[in-house]
Amino acid sequence: MSLGNVHNSVRRAHWNAVVPIGFLAIPKNDRKHDNNVALHKFKCQLYHALLSAILSSLTAAMTMPVVCQCPDGHYISEFADI
Repeated sequence: MSLGNVHNSVRRAHWNAVVPIGFLAIPKNDRKHDNNVALHKFKCQLYHALLSAILSSLTAAMTMPVVCQCPDGHYISEFADI
């Protein structure tokens, strides 16, 4: 996840400043198990379940759009802060 409010001194030192929002548990396996369909399906389901759990707090804020008028007169749709 990228930050929008990185302090200028940090931005100059680390131009690509990011903040980890979670660590994914990715199971390791040997190369001999690459063709195992059940293991591949398990790894995919685990990955998606982890992303869903990490990002679940954002779903409530992304379901209620708010229409706002910009200073230039155009309208945009933002999402409500919860």
